Amino acid sequence: MQQMKQALPWFSLACATSVTNMVDLNIRNADEGDLTFILQLEASPNGRFVQGDSHITHQQQLADPAFRYLIGEHEGERVGYAILVTHADNVMEWRRLMISKADGGFGTKFMRETINTVLEGPTETIKLDVYSENERARHIYKKLGFKETHTAPCPRDNSRTVVFMELAS
Repeated sequence: MQQMKQALPWFSLACATSVTNMVDLNIRNADEGDLTFILQLEASPNGRFVQGDSHITHQQQLADPAFRYLIGEHEGERVGYAILVTHADNVMEWRRLMISKADGGFGTKFMRETINTVLEGPTETIKLDVYSENERARHIYKKLGFKETHTAPCPRDNSRTVVFMELAS
């Protein structure tokens, strides 16, 4: 995990989403000052697709070296965040990704650049789960190379199904 923290200090990204529209995205490590933004995003309408955490849980995870919190910024404004967790056997869990501005290409760019950087290190597999009804996210994950491996009832809400996906280097 320490190696990954050094690999992602601050970096600037640009992604062409169309011939006329260029997406500039900076990705940086999150800090305590970002927790209000993270909590607000989890409380937004798109929060229905994630199991948000409390302020205290986010603080604890932010201090835990196994967790990696990232913030995506466009033109100096926060547009999203991601939480990654390092597990044994060179496996990284993509715990969460939330973007505040839909249809801007930010989510795909955020994931693509983070995946590329993570897989340059010792990580061999990235795993994630997504609610089955979140078709948009599932489509993006598949486009980025993730494969569906299995489904299961959601442990927090048995009325929902979770789809598990992985990407191997």
